[in-house]
Formats: sequence, structure tokens, C-alpha cells
Amino acid sequence: MKAQFKVSVKAIVEAEGETVKQVFERLGDLAACLGAAEKCGCCGSASIVPHVKRPQNYTYYSLLCQACGAELAFGQTREGERLFAKTDKGKGGWEVYQGGEKGYAAPVASGGRPRQVNEEVPY
Repeated sequence: MKAQFKVSVKAIVEAEGETVKQVFERLGDLAACLGAAEKCGCCGSASIVPHVKRPQNYTYYSLLCQACGAELAFGQTREGERLFAKTDKGKGGWEVYQGGEKGYAAPVASGGRPRQVNEEVPY
């Protein structure tokens, strides 16, 4: 059995399973990730995309704002390989990586402008 579910203006998810419960769980997992935000919590841009980083044999998942470089990080469950949005921080979980010891900082870089996605950050 197969089903589709529209989670946002930009995303329709599809899941397949043997039972209704399996399909429902898979749709729920996909919707929780891809439907976690329709716009950036820092700058309000709708230009957000799924993003995966793999530094030093770890894998990190997030939604990335292409306008200001902010990220909404996802946590991973210990069992079941499920993802969940980490919304417990300010701005609904959206933060801009600034480098340095603490890593994440306010959504605006020095100089009062949003940091660009590929812009290098001075240490």
C-alpha cells in the first residue's frame, strides 16, 4: 500500500508499507522533518532546503536557509533511526553557525547583515 501527503507548499511525501500503521508512521516521520518549517526562523525566507553534514564520521541533519545560512538542526532517536526538529532554542531552533569555540550564535553576523551561506567566518 502506498500513500502521499502534502506537508508544505514545496514538499509532498510518499510512503509505502504493508499495513496502514506502517504507512502512517512513515508519512509521520517524513512530515515531521520536511514539514518542520516553511520559512527560516531568523530571516523569514522561504528558501530552505534539507541539508546533511558528515564531519569526522558523524552525520548531522538540518534544514538550511539559503538566504542567511541559518539552520534548524535535527536530533536522532537512539532506536528506529527517526529524526526530530530541535526547536528548544531561541527563534524556534534556527541558528547561524559562526565558527569558533561555541559554534552557533545570533542570526546576524557582525556588521548587521546576515551571513551568506558560503561566506567564510573569521575566527
